[in-house]
Order: sequence, then structure tokens, then C-alpha cells
Amino acid sequence: MFARGDVADAEAIYRQALKLFEELDHLEGLADTYGNLGTVERTRGELNDAETMYLKALGLNKELGRPVGAAQIYNNLGVVFLMRGDLDNAERMYRKSLSINELAGRPEGMASNYSNLGRLLYSRGDFEGAEQMVQMAMKLYELLGDPTGIADSYSNIGAVVQARGDLNSAEAMFRKALDLYETLVHPEGVAVTYSRLGNVLFERGDLNGAETMYRKALDLHQKLDSSKGIALSYSNIGLVLDKRWDLDGAEKVHRKALELNKQIGYPAGMATDYGNLGSLLLKRGDYNGAESMYLKSLELNERIGHKADIALNYMNLGILMQRRGDFGAARIAWSKSRDLYSGIGASHMIANIDGMLGLLPK
Repeated sequence: MFARGDVADAEAIYRQALKLFEELDHLEGLADTYGNLGTVERTRGELNDAETMYLKALGLNKELGRPVGAAQIYNNLGVVFLMRGDLDNAERMYRKSLSINELAGRPEGMASNYSNLGRLLYSRGDFEGAEQMVQMAMKLYELLGDPTGIADSYSNIGAVVQARGDLNSAEAMFRKALDLYETLVHPEGVAVTYSRLGNVLFERGDLNGAETMYRKALDLHQKLDSSKGIALSYSNIGLVLDKRWDLDGAEKVHRKALELNKQIGYPAGMATDYGNLGSLLLKRGDYNGAESMYLKSLELNERIGHKADIALNYMNLGILMQRRGDFGAARIAWSKSRDLYSGIGASHMIANIDGMLGLLPK
């Protein structure tokens, strides 16, 4: 039921189970139910509540001598830390889980660990490492005959190749993922893939197609009660409106996204929202306001370690400095951006930066 997106119904069932297990003093049942409730809270974006539930589950699994249960909880805690932008602790949790799963010979657990480590490396801008991890996960999911894991892998590979600028391959991967998710009736996967397909269409300049995908994603995330997903959808819709020069409409949804991301304590989302608001203010000619937003975004991204997003921040700051006529500062910012994009192999972005640098006065 929970996999199909019925979050409220799932929570009600888990709460009833929790009461029964407490009355029976059934520790195994309590451990499993706390873990399930943690996943409910995580889906909603309630990261502190999710962590509390997972830690209760972890304590019971350790007390009961259940290493496999502990491995699952470490993996879930890693997801919580990743959502917060705490990449170091996320990696620590994933590797603890992987170590246990390797010792236990659990390919299904190892596949999940590899997949999550791939997402983490992607967040750091290590696209080569990310792809390697995701491919390792894909091989295990194929051996296990796990269609959900295969769909996740297609989607993750698509994200990596899109970051490298290969939109056609990215779209092919996302459509493979979408077909599987729809067959499985997996609304979370469908929603994420709608957003990713929207990103491909947006990059191609197909604003109507992108908006259709983003609004489909929003509808599903609202049904799932996923604050993180709703915020992402608002942010994406804001980009479409911004591109159409509906700046008031864009600002409204960007600020909705920012408030949601603040509520759930999601710094990566906040960084994106600040950056989007900065670009909007730049269009309005509010250079001071734009700079303030860009610097807030940069501060968060540097704290998190999101190399691709730091590179984008410097690129945007360079554009701002160019508009102000401070060509020296623009050159410095774009050179920093170029170095970062070079380090993560984003050749299409390097070409963009080189073009802008070439237009600066000598």
C-alpha cells in the first residue's frame, strides 16, 4: 500500500501495528514498524521525525542482534542525511550498511547501497563515480529480477548523462524508467521521472512540454504528501514562468518552494530556490537583490559540497558582474565556474563559459 503512495493509510496501519506490538512487547515488530514509520515521515519531508523513528528502529535491531535490520536502517538514515545535504554523514551511513550487507551476502541490500552511493557521488559532481555505482546496482537488480531497482537505475543513469549534456540518451533512460514505474504502479518513481523528463524538455526549450511534465509531477507529489517533491515541482514550474517573463508568477512559486524547503530543513532545495530568485531579480534589474540571493545559494552549496551547483553560482555571479560593468570580477567568477565544470566533466557548460569569456573586453 505504501509503495503505491497511500501515505496516510500506511501511517494509520503502522500506528495500529505499533500499539499492538507495544502491548505484546514484540521487539522485532516494533523495530520493523519504527523503520516503516520513518519512511512515511521521510516521504513527507519530515526529516527530524524520520530520523527519530529510524534511530528507535536501529537501537532495537542492535539490541536484538539483527545486523540485516540494522543495515536497512543505516541505509535509510543515509537517505535522510543526503536530503539534508549532509553528504559526509550520508556516505558514512551508506558504507556502514554496505559493509554489513557484504558480510551477510545480501545482493538486494548491496544494490540499494550502490544506488544510494551513486546519488551521493552525483550530488558531489563525481559523475564518473556515480555512473560506476549505478551500473553496479543495475547489474545486481537485473540478477535479482527487481523491476523497481532496474527502473531506479535507468532514472539515475539518465540524470548522470544529462549532467554531461547528452539529452537524447538521458531521455531514453527516463522513458525506460517511466514505462517500468507505470507498469509497477509506483507513483513516487513516476513523479520523479516526470520531473526529470521535464528538465530534458526545458533544456531543449520546449516550455509547454516541460510545464506539462512538471505539473504532472506536482499532482502526484501532492497526492503523496511529499513536501520535498512539491517544493521541487514549484521550483521547476517557476523556471518555466521565468523563461516566459511571467516574473510575478515565477516569484510566487519560487517563494512557495523556498518556504517548504525551509520547513523541512532541505538545504539543497533552499540553495536552488535562492539561485532561482537571484536570476529573477537580475532580470528585473535589482542587482543588489540578485547578488544577495546568489551568495546565499553559494554559501549553502559550498557547505553541502555540490560542485555542479557551485559552478552554476559562480556562472550567475559572473553574469551579474558583467551587467554591472565589472569585467574583471566577471572573468574571475567565470574562470572559477569553468574550473569546477571541467573537474566534473560537464563539457557543454565549459563551452558556454568559454563563449561568455570570449565576449569580455581584453
